[in-house]
Amino acid sequence: MRRLLASFLVVGAMAGGLASCGTEPGRATVDRAAGEAAAAGGEQGGADADFGRGPAGGPCRPVPAQPARAVALGWLPPGLPLPAGTYATEELTRTPAGDSVAHRGLLVVPGTVADFLRFAVASWPPRGWRLGRGESERGEAEDTFVNDHTGARGRFRVRSAYCNGHRAELLLQLVDG
Repeated sequence: MRRLLASFLVVGAMAGGLASCGTEPGRATVDRAAGEAAAAGGEQGGADADFGRGPAGGPCRPVPAQPARAVALGWLPPGLPLPAGTYATEELTRTPAGDSVAHRGLLVVPGTVADFLRFAVASWPPRGWRLGRGESERGEAEDTFVNDHTGARGRFRVRSAYCNGHRAELLLQLVDG
């Protein structure tokens, strides 16, 4: 667990320099691969193929405003803690092949990529959520998670997509079935 956090923190430290807006040298918006669809019960291709992709090579974006009407992610387990100040901006639910349903949502989390990773590593395991091995690149990190008590499973991708270096974009997916 400490090695995972250490590797995430090294990448997070590199991501800390990404707070400025625009496409100046050193600003990284990386074209991402599809992610570990099989680990979350999805398939390669289709709607799952865009998991982890962003505005490749594009400039940073403004932080989406918190919607006047809250975006309710009713599928989000109450036992999966998120940092205070997190809010959902969009629900991206889809139904993959088979008997399971993959629920997906975009959220804005306060802090940097490294801040979110520290939060997840410190807060999720004591509440029964086991993190996978994870991977990270400059400005982003991805991991899978499972609740050993309920069998709920999913994955996340957190990245520094916004011009405001004090907010990060979180793509969260949970699979039923």
